[in-house]
Amino acid sequence: MTRPTEHRPSTTPGTPEPLAWRVSRRCEGGESCVETTRLPEGLIGVRDTADRGRGPLTFSAQQWAAFMANAKHGAYDLPRAPAT
Repeated sequence: MTRPTEHRPSTTPGTPEPLAWRVSRRCEGGESCVETTRLPEGLIGVRDTADRGRGPLTFSAQQWAAFMANAKHGAYDLPRAPAT
């Protein structure tokens, strides 16, 4: 399980208070990663670290849980190249 290493408070358009954005420990340097946060409406916000001002994509908690479960089980892994 990946644990967040960094919390970045910021305001997202449409939210009155700063949000705590989390970046994975697996993110190298924080330049090509995504950040996640819980939004006030119970949604999950996801944004690109390279363009934080663009605003997040939003997902329901159920959608996010399904995505994370699939990711943890390798559903989105690229095929491995055959050994030579």
